[in-house]
Amino acid sequence: FKYFIFGGVSGIMGFTMSFAFRASLMFLQGVGGQHFNSMITQHGILMIFFMAMPIFIGGFGNFIIPWVMGAVDMDFPRRNNLKFWLLPFAWVMFYSGIFSDISYGIGWTFYPLLSGSMAEHSGMSVDFFLFSLHLAGAASIMGGINMMVTMLNMKHSGQ
Repeated sequence: FKYFIFGGVSGIMGFTMSFAFRASLMFLQGVGGQHFNSMITQHGILMIFFMAMPIFIGGFGNFIIPWVMGAVDMDFPRRNNLKFWLLPFAWVMFYSGIFSDISYGIGWTFYPLLSGSMAEHSGMSVDFFLFSLHLAGAASIMGGINMMVTMLNMKHSGQ
């Protein structure tokens, strides 16, 4: 259930950001362009990599795969635990980019014109942003390997 809690907290943070940038569009003197782009980036990354993937892949995958295979738990429970604890660390790294220097506004699609050629994205905020996504990706790869090994081992053992 820890994946559902983590995904729920990230979803609440993403919804709050969604409400914030929609409220800024409602007023004439909303936030500046760089700040608006960084809010869009944070919202997109939070909702995809820190809300949807932990809930659907981590939460439902860790519940459904052992249940369908008739196992008590995944084959590598310690690796599964490490997979989860990489996500909050990646989340902290993601938010560290906000407070490092000029916040990133490259968009959740990593559009090259926004991420590479603009002078305001040359600081450490984009580095924190990319490193956090690498950590979240490593956690997803570890979880995927664990799920594949669990399905293959349970299939051959006849359980």
